[in-house]
Amino acid sequence: MATDLGYRDIILIAAITILIVTVVFLAIPTNKTDNFTEYNSPEEISEQNSLLEDALNAEMERNKLLEKNNTLLTSILAEQDKLIIKLNDRLENYKELGTEVISPTDRIAHEKIFVKDDEIIIKLSSASKGTIINTYSELPLLNENSTTLEIKPRDETDIHIGDIIVYYSNSYRAYIIHRVISQGVDNEGWFVITKGDNNFLPDDELVRFAQIKSIVVGIIY
Repeated sequence: MATDLGYRDIILIAAITILIVTVVFLAIPTNKTDNFTEYNSPEEISEQNSLLEDALNAEMERNKLLEKNNTLLTSILAEQDKLIIKLNDRLENYKELGTEVISPTDRIAHEKIFVKDDEIIIKLSSASKGTIINTYSELPLLNENSTTLEIKPRDETDIHIGDIIVYYSNSYRAYIIHRVISQGVDNEGWFVITKGDNNFLPDDELVRFAQIKSIVVGIIY
């Protein structure tokens, strides 16, 4: 049986339909709402802040390390600049000295050497002997295991340009055997400049008389 709907009935049905649709729509969960709620949860916010703080601390430590490395590199470069200046000064001084190798001073008179069938006698005062260790600075004059005959100098006047001396190096904290190529006097007193015959540059320190142990007067191979 058909029923005629009045104006009020139609309005009521439409209102009920709208209400049902609205209730259903609100009841359906959406990903956007869940994500928004999850992102704004206190636990997530705390975790995000902790991660950001860790990242910030790591970046600060990295910057400190970079700054430390830059400071170290600057210091190394400054020391290298000083070394270059020092080497240039040594090279200029060497150019002024010249490259000629001067022979040692004669110290043993012929009549003080006695040669017999089974022995050789050399009369020397304050004499000693030494053994050359592995070195290349005095090649080919001195080889490893060569024996040197040495005398102790009395004072600065016993030392001459061309002499081969044994001296204690304050730089290397060891005894070195090199040739005297120059001598002079400064505000600290008398000194000599030495150089290995096989080295390109002179030694990097001024040798004082107190450092000199002996003068080489003979070499036995």
